[in-house]
Amino acid sequence: MSHFKTDDTDNYVNNNLDSQTQEILINAVNAVIDNTDIPKSDDKATQVLIDIAVMSAQGGRESEIPSKVSEGLDAGLTKDNMLAVPLLLAPYNGFLRTLNMRASLSSALEDNDTQSGQEIKTTVTMTIGNPIMTVNGKEQNIDDDNTVPVIKDERTLLPIRAFVEGIGGQVQWDENTRASTLTYNDTEIKLTIDSNTAYLNGAEKTLDVAPTIINDRTMLPIRFIAESFGYTVMWNQDSQTVSIINADNIENVFAKGDINPASPKFTGTSYMNWLTQYNEETKIPAFGQVTFEPCTRTDWHYHDGGQILLVTEGVGVFEMEGEPARLMQAGDVILIPPGKKHFHSAINDSWFAHIAIGVNPGVGTTNWLDKVTDDEYNAAVEEARANGTIREKSDIMFPKGDLLNEKGYSGAVYKNKLVENETTFNCPEVDNYTMEKGARTDWHSHESGQLIIVTNGTGLYQEEGSDVRVVKAGDVIEAKPGVKHWHGAANEQFAYIAVNGNPGHDKITWDKAVTDEEYNSVQAGGNTAVVKTDSGNVQGYVKDGTYTYHGIPYANADERFVLAHKTDSWDGTKTAYSYGQIAPQSGGNNLPTMSEDCQNLNVWTQGVNDRKKRPVMVWLHGGGFSTGSSIESPAYDGENLSKKGDVVVVSINHRLNSLGHLDLSAYGDKYKYSTNVGMTDIIAALEWIKDNIDQFGGDPDNVTVFGESGGGAKVLALMTSPYAKGLFNKGIVESGATENMGAKFTDLKASQRVTEITLDNLGITPDRIEELQNVSYEDLTAASDKALVQAAEEMGIYEEFVNGYSLLWEPVIDGDFLPTSPVTEDGFSEAGKDIPLLIGSNLNEWTVMGNPMANSNEELSTEELNKRLTDTYGDKAQEVLAAFKKAYPNESDTSALYVDNTLIRLPILKLTAHKADQNGAPVYSYVFSWGTSYHTAEIPFVFNNIDKVSVSGDRDEAEKLSDIMSSAWINFAKTGNPNGDGIPDWEPYTRSNSAVMIFDNETYLVHNHEQELMSLLAPNYKY
Repeated sequence: MSHFKTDDTDNYVNNNLDSQTQEILINAVNAVIDNTDIPKSDDKATQVLIDIAVMSAQGGRESEIPSKVSEGLDAGLTKDNMLAVPLLLAPYNGFLRTLNMRASLSSALEDNDTQSGQEIKTTVTMTIGNPIMTVNGKEQNIDDDNTVPVIKDERTLLPIRAFVEGIGGQVQWDENTRASTLTYNDTEIKLTIDSNTAYLNGAEKTLDVAPTIINDRTMLPIRFIAESFGYTVMWNQDSQTVSIINADNIENVFAKGDINPASPKFTGTSYMNWLTQYNEETKIPAFGQVTFEPCTRTDWHYHDGGQILLVTEGVGVFEMEGEPARLMQAGDVILIPPGKKHFHSAINDSWFAHIAIGVNPGVGTTNWLDKVTDDEYNAAVEEARANGTIREKSDIMFPKGDLLNEKGYSGAVYKNKLVENETTFNCPEVDNYTMEKGARTDWHSHESGQLIIVTNGTGLYQEEGSDVRVVKAGDVIEAKPGVKHWHGAANEQFAYIAVNGNPGHDKITWDKAVTDEEYNSVQAGGNTAVVKTDSGNVQGYVKDGTYTYHGIPYANADERFVLAHKTDSWDGTKTAYSYGQIAPQSGGNNLPTMSEDCQNLNVWTQGVNDRKKRPVMVWLHGGGFSTGSSIESPAYDGENLSKKGDVVVVSINHRLNSLGHLDLSAYGDKYKYSTNVGMTDIIAALEWIKDNIDQFGGDPDNVTVFGESGGGAKVLALMTSPYAKGLFNKGIVESGATENMGAKFTDLKASQRVTEITLDNLGITPDRIEELQNVSYEDLTAASDKALVQAAEEMGIYEEFVNGYSLLWEPVIDGDFLPTSPVTEDGFSEAGKDIPLLIGSNLNEWTVMGNPMANSNEELSTEELNKRLTDTYGDKAQEVLAAFKKAYPNESDTSALYVDNTLIRLPILKLTAHKADQNGAPVYSYVFSWGTSYHTAEIPFVFNNIDKVSVSGDRDEAEKLSDIMSSAWINFAKTGNPNGDGIPDWEPYTRSNSAVMIFDNETYLVHNHEQELMSLLAPNYKY
């Protein structure tokens, strides 16, 4: 033995086998030699090493080595652990046998490496109440104690050790903390008994049901664990069986949508996403994508008008009565004649998706027949696999087809005719076009319109009179009849399905070629505008030199009414070409897509990855705390502001209304911040900016938050909250305060009463508070909005904004997130003392809103003016007019009819004066009085966007004012001081000077200009 120890100069044996294991293995070999009992071990890994030692000593058992190697790897042994055994035992086995054993082990390990490159699929099934489970069809006991799966709170709980170890993972249990740590491949999950909080690779997650202990066994929520490990969970209600499959997932470019309305006619789970509906004008049929989970299948059925399937992802099976079953794979086109009985499905170990085209609109219906039995399904899958080959996934969804050589196209364009225009299906021709980088159409229009469904890559699309739009795989474009447009590939290959409307009336009118200047105005695709964030790479586009990103997720909330957490990481690169979903809200027409998963933001910047430390301006949208979004107006577009000031502009979406401010804090720590989660979303966005904005060319230590109306009130809330400390440096408030929203916020007593009444309205008792998670948004809104009025009437709270008794959705003074209102009898919020503030309002605000006759510049006769003044101000009419002319000498006398006073202007003055009283950072005050200066009228001037929205007055004067205002806002964002070239000297506001900048045709600074006017309009208002 000493001889071999001497030769082992790298200490290989001792590094890979501890001394106790070495002793056990030597004893095992001696037992073989002496023909005595061979030692055993309860430890799986040690037992495998004993088996290898025995095989080595006995010889001639090399054929058993591969299975033993697999067993060893499953038990956690390394290659070196096993290869060290023959070397340890060489003195007993001799040189030749040692070489043979090492060679057999090495070969088996190499074969295992090759096989491990191919995913081994595992299927585990468990049935409620049954102690027997199956792993890949083989039955085994869940454990030695007859433990069975159970259902708790309508969720399936399984004895998880059996599943995790069944797929090759590991489970560690800590009795002291009552916590389990589950590991599988590179994924780690930590869960604690009776806690709804779990950790997935360190990220906090909220469980819908807590782990529990039943009969001394830890029972855990299977769906969360299995899906975290990359498995698919399927539930069979009839047999009460859970199947957990390591199936091939699909990365379909189209969202899977909601549960299929036709689910009762399916076995398994399917989803439906209507890409388009039938268009009577264009005669373009409906296109709907159906996504199947593994093993899911339709019932037998037929269509009176037939059906066409375009397979987009995964592998499925199609069987038509009387014909052999066949595989369906991405790129396949299935024509199903009218009246033909058939079914289609996913195979048993892969998700599957296809687009179903609703051909022959108006012809009959879908006729559902018998269920497809398990035997029929299994036979079809077996036959389809035997008759076909599963292809490797292609880079493009449909084959390119032939190179196109037709008028109207430039560059390399390929066309693949997917569906002929034939009378059987009454369907327009369906083509797939593939464009290589740089290829594009000319300007053109379609007599009956065109449908474009993008399947691969990134492209450009522009309609006459509109900006170039970046489109990506998954986007759907409907070109209206006669509308001139063009489309083409960006900096990468681009493919799309095209359907021209109304066969026989589908003439294409070609126009001029797209110029290089038009085409190059936007750069996208390839490696363009890729930025690394702490969650993964994002890719935007460059429009006329401005790097633009839309819909970047900054956080996720796992449930309603709880804090959002840092967004989960993603692999690859996430495109940020399209605006994200906005918060659910009522009112308004043609609102963007709404979702409770609305935490996303937009970025405009002049450079990325250049570390230039540009000032950052974060826009908070208006709409109070109930409505609005980062994209509700073209005036919010950040391109011009970013370009003018070389600043980074960010706008965000966040939770609103009851979803952002329903106070559930009295119902457990889980909901501690529920009353302010709309604001904590904004905090999360600012934290994202702090962590990531430098990659977008911004300075995380020079951040200005600015907003109008409710957005301004959000700025004031941030200046009051200790949770926002260090996340921003300056604030701008535009018309952002009423007496009850901005100057102060709701108190805790009122917010809790609103919740009590909301629960009563919904018929939910406090012990069933979790039911709020599943109440529809519409029902929640109806109950909670009603409660705002009921609570206000009960508590005598009058709201001038709605001219009646009502509370508002807004932040709540909870003593923690908001210690106080922004301004109290003691002064301005202490948290905002050192933060420079620019604050003001518009001359007319809401006085002209909703009044089609209101025109502050209307020329009235003296008689008519005096009559209206008397109707508005009574005996003080002439005093008000005189004070108004003194305060605003450049305004028309008619404007005196529409002066905002107590609703916004006076609360703004209260905030301004109390901020100045702190003798901290300066405060700058303004009044915007351009034209009819209604609420929101200043926004396009601030963003330098008067080219994007209609503004009143002389165009040249408007451009001049826009230049001045946007420059002042940019200067303030850079230094905390709005002064600069082209801007009149702007003094900070104090109670003694009351310095206010007037923004109008002439921009000028005034002092103490409005005290007399305000004292006439609101003599009892103190500030």
